[in-house]
Amino acid sequence: DFIVTMDADLNHQPEEIPRLLEEVRRLDGDVLVGSRFVSGSRSEGIPLWKRVLSGVMNRLIGRLFDIEVLDKTSGFRIYRAEALRLLTTYRNNDFAFLPEMLIRAQELGLRVAEAPIHFTFRTRGESKMSFAQTSKSYLALLRTRFDGWSVAALAFLLLGIAVRILYAFPVHKYLPDADSLLTALLAFDIREGDLRVFYSGVRIGALE
Repeated sequence: DFIVTMDADLNHQPEEIPRLLEEVRRLDGDVLVGSRFVSGSRSEGIPLWKRVLSGVMNRLIGRLFDIEVLDKTSGFRIYRAEALRLLTTYRNNDFAFLPEMLIRAQELGLRVAEAPIHFTFRTRGESKMSFAQTSKSYLALLRTRFDGWSVAALAFLLLGIAVRILYAFPVHKYLPDADSLLTALLAFDIREGDLRVFYSGVRIGALE
């Protein structure tokens, strides 16, 4: 009647399965997510990069796909069997298939709920998911939210930001000019409490 999925390295605690089964029955849910982010949950030993990546992606996916579930990347889940049979079509066969299944579940009108879990980061072994591989998987999922023009516009925006940063930094390489020197001299007056108002119509100089 139900299918349980979980990590085999004891990130997830098998002892919590009976409680989660009882919860999915009580809520009459189609999908129950064992969540690290709801009240009552606990997480231990998670590396900083995993916390940052998970937090950023959970927020992004929530905003872009309008998903209310807080922990969209948790693999500790209980699926009602007939609901899981409807979730056989998804594009991502890497780590991002987890949030993608929730997106599909929402599109199909399935009832998705969350329950707190105790997440303990593995003490032995290594994950098969590297930072680069996981990031690539998430980006592939995010791309499905945009058409080609949106992706191109985003690429140009990021390129423009990169060019601007490269042009502006490091600021100590700016050539000093008369405006920046004048501004620097005025700074001495400002230190003495004589507040000045000034305007420069050119780029901001290093000393300024």
